[in-house]
Amino acid sequence: MRTVISRWRMAVIYENDFQIGTRTSYGAGFGSVAAVGYTSNDTAHWCTSTTNANFTLTLPSDYNGEVVSVCLVGAGGVAGGVVTWGGTAGMSGTTSTSNILPSSAVSHCPVVKRFVNGGGVSLLTSANAGQTITGTVNTLDAGGAVMLDFWGLESKYPAPVIVCNAARLPAAGYTTNYPSWTGTEASRDQDVLDLNSNLSSLVAEFDGMVQIADMDSVISKDSTLLASDSLHPNEYGAAAIVDAIQTARKRLTRVAMHARCRRVRPLSGSTPTGPGPWRNRSIDRGRRGARRCRSCSRWRSSRSSPRNPAACLRRWLRTSHAPRCGYRSSRS
Repeated sequence: MRTVISRWRMAVIYENDFQIGTRTSYGAGFGSVAAVGYTSNDTAHWCTSTTNANFTLTLPSDYNGEVVSVCLVGAGGVAGGVVTWGGTAGMSGTTSTSNILPSSAVSHCPVVKRFVNGGGVSLLTSANAGQTITGTVNTLDAGGAVMLDFWGLESKYPAPVIVCNAARLPAAGYTTNYPSWTGTEASRDQDVLDLNSNLSSLVAEFDGMVQIADMDSVISKDSTLLASDSLHPNEYGAAAIVDAIQTARKRLTRVAMHARCRRVRPLSGSTPTGPGPWRNRSIDRGRRGARRCRSCSRWRSSRSSPRNPAACLRRWLRTSHAPRCGYRSSRS
């Protein structure tokens, strides 16, 4: 989920084989490998030993403090390693790709490292432009490997993301649809609550443009909101879920924009955080003293009048507002 959200928010993506200039470079221990089915472009760079096992990511010269996100790949079981971060940008810490999935898993899983603080704010600023982030593999599991899929920069003004959590089900919903899910109804409910808690913690890693839609609280194991299979929502349940999504949408909070950027209206019901006012009327009108024609809605100088008043009136009469205002065309 972290990978999905981060990739959706990205302004630029550098695939592992992006070799223009020195954007991404590798030590001799990393080589290209086909990785069909579990990477973003069917290739990866990987290391199977710790000898010269490092890679270097060079920030663009016009870097402006965007969140840097690096996508590694983990395999099932104890078959990965540990990446230690460094470089001239001053990043530190480690990321493990070991034991990400059960050993019985036959696929792989993305492991994303985002360089942010506890509030989801980038640890880097424009002062880090042109500097490097390095990843060094000092520890590998027996027979394991560390893979780099891609890295990129998340947008400073990202698109909204709403994550729907899972709803607990009536007893029949568990037993009928998930017969291999062992345990009591209470233990299964707790599994769902644990999943939702993890989702909430994950969403908290991002800024206010990522929110949770609480499907669990609106469904609340209510069989009257579910279809006969006790799993899928009926029309009443669907309406309740839409309400939860609308509630989450209203919590979306725009990232503050630079004062010189053109200001836009906040999302309906959301709390603006950027410089106000959000829409300067003199910007909308193009110049002070302009007014909108009531017929055609075009902006005109306060000293001018519509060039063709009859055409303006006909255009206005064709809109959906005319009947409600009590006006009718001569043909109606």
